[in-house]
Amino acid sequence: VWAMATAGHPAPALFAGVAREARGRLAEFQTQGLANMAWAFAKSGCADEALFMSFAREVPPRLEAMSTQELANFAWAFATAGYAAPELFAAIGDAAVSRLPEMKEQELANLAWAFATAGLDHPTAIDAIADEAEARVQRLAPQGLANLAWAFAIVAGLSANSVKDAERAASVFGGTGALFVMTGDVPTPTGAAGMPAAGAPRRRFHGYFHALARDMHEHGRARDMSAQGLAIVSWAFATLGHASPSAFAALGEVILARLDDLSALGMTNIAWAFATAGHGDLIFDQMSVALQARLSSFKAKDIAVTAWSFATAGRVDPPLFDIVAERALGVLPEFSTQGLANLAWAFASVARGEPELFMPLGAEVAKRLSTLNSQELANTAWAFTVSDVRCNALFGSGSGFVQVCEGHVWNDKQLCQLHQWSLWRDEVAGQHLVHPGLPPRGARALTGALAARADASAGEVVWDWPQLSPALRERAERAFLSAGLCPSRMQKSVQHALESLGLRVAEEVRIPQGYSIDLAVEWGGVLVGVEVDGPSHFIGNAKPTGSTVLKRRQLSAFGWQVVSVPYFDWERVRTGFDDRFEQRQAECAYLAALLDEATGLRTHASGDGWVAIDCRSLLDEDRGADLPSYVDDGEADPADPCHAPPDAGVSHAEPPAGATHAPPPDVHPAL
Repeated sequence: VWAMATAGHPAPALFAGVAREARGRLAEFQTQGLANMAWAFAKSGCADEALFMSFAREVPPRLEAMSTQELANFAWAFATAGYAAPELFAAIGDAAVSRLPEMKEQELANLAWAFATAGLDHPTAIDAIADEAEARVQRLAPQGLANLAWAFAIVAGLSANSVKDAERAASVFGGTGALFVMTGDVPTPTGAAGMPAAGAPRRRFHGYFHALARDMHEHGRARDMSAQGLAIVSWAFATLGHASPSAFAALGEVILARLDDLSALGMTNIAWAFATAGHGDLIFDQMSVALQARLSSFKAKDIAVTAWSFATAGRVDPPLFDIVAERALGVLPEFSTQGLANLAWAFASVARGEPELFMPLGAEVAKRLSTLNSQELANTAWAFTVSDVRCNALFGSGSGFVQVCEGHVWNDKQLCQLHQWSLWRDEVAGQHLVHPGLPPRGARALTGALAARADASAGEVVWDWPQLSPALRERAERAFLSAGLCPSRMQKSVQHALESLGLRVAEEVRIPQGYSIDLAVEWGGVLVGVEVDGPSHFIGNAKPTGSTVLKRRQLSAFGWQVVSVPYFDWERVRTGFDDRFEQRQAECAYLAALLDEATGLRTHASGDGWVAIDCRSLLDEDRGADLPSYVDDGEADPADPCHAPPDAGVSHAEPPAGATHAPPPDVHPAL
């Protein structure tokens, strides 16, 4: 059977006959014969369940007598055949630990690959393999480097229950060496966002990835990797949170030269990895051109990952998003529920909420509403809220949206998204949400704002949307109200300039609907909200993010006059002055003009080239030295899945579950 498997000769009848004969005679075989037979059955695709059950019982007592190659071959064979035998793998791990220095580099890679593919961890053995691989990183073949990176990323993401689940499934067979039969794709124990599952030790394999990054940077090892290897290594670095600039720079340089060699899955995995690691600027301009040329052949999951990646990286690419929308419309039934949610989230995040895409997308989601998980429901609701596309099929009285929401468990971020949806639901229902404390000249009836906007649902009745239950709505509102606030130095700078205009400035004004307005002033008798918008509020060429657009729109619906002070305008206004008083005068002139424009007034504060200001507040600026810098955002929208502060505990939106590579198909032990 070894010869037939090596020659690639399929002979099912022969393998079946050998399996029947060998099951009861395994004790007669030498260890090499056992390893060769297991390898041959796995390689040929003719793995016999009863034979592998017999292997699992026969092999553990004989592991000490096996060579290192035989140990690796047995683990590889069981993983390749789709059988995870927890007790056998545990025994192999125990036997391998003291013998790792004897193993060849390929054997190390195969052993780690086998544990990852089986969805099993042996912390002592896997950590020892990582240490050994780190010491030998320059001697490992390019494919071995990629296989180890993939294996470590998968193992690091295994939840604490993975092995227990395997053992429970194994008990079906009973006794020592019982098997857990794996079905479907290679296990992907990462969280739905493509990042390690909750509690995964991101730094566990830091040494290996640091050595690999150095090897790629100093010795150009990325140039030797296959196209699939480049995708795997990129994915592994991003999955484990090792966003090494030198590693991604080395990978990006080679990837751009080899775009034509990449499969659709390879391209989308690379896009996902670079976006997740925050290095999309290295490759996305050139990759966009390649993606546009190939998107017509992409499957639904690849389309969703592409959109998610560019949106996450904050890349506004109209030609690419146009093609993504066109291609997606033709295959919407083929999207998974996660893919649909991610597609909606991506377009909303870059403020591309066209009804032509969202209406059919909403209708497709409505057909599968009961199958969406909490993250998918929240992201979908948020995306439609941002886009202001009123899809009755999804949210109307007969859709069941509210009833489905009642049956889910929500985290705080998702509750915040539901709160914004509830506010939108009230908005489209025509309720008056004017802040009760507004003076008459600042108030504006919501119905007037509604009348000024075309109904995206082409004239459908939109005011019969059910509300969330009082209990769920209260929880969502409470989560939204609990978001922390951290003013930036830029916000303080704008506040001081407003005070120099003689205005009383209220900071972080929390309105009844839950939003916090950075600064509030009264200008000409009108209450005005001043939003100080740092870099995370914009994407591409100064285009507001979907989250920023939503906040401005809803504040306007609540009756607020809102002006935005973008960080790039503020820096431009403040630049080029040696005299702080002249700088303050320029700041005040800029703000006075903004306030005049927002309120439709021309106040005596602004004149022909001069502004009367109080410069005493200049003394206050030095007190803000411990605040974030001018261009650092101090506040993140609690419901925005993309632009939360890095340590806020708010996870990224989820790319489709297919965003990980299956292990390379040609990892075969040399016999």
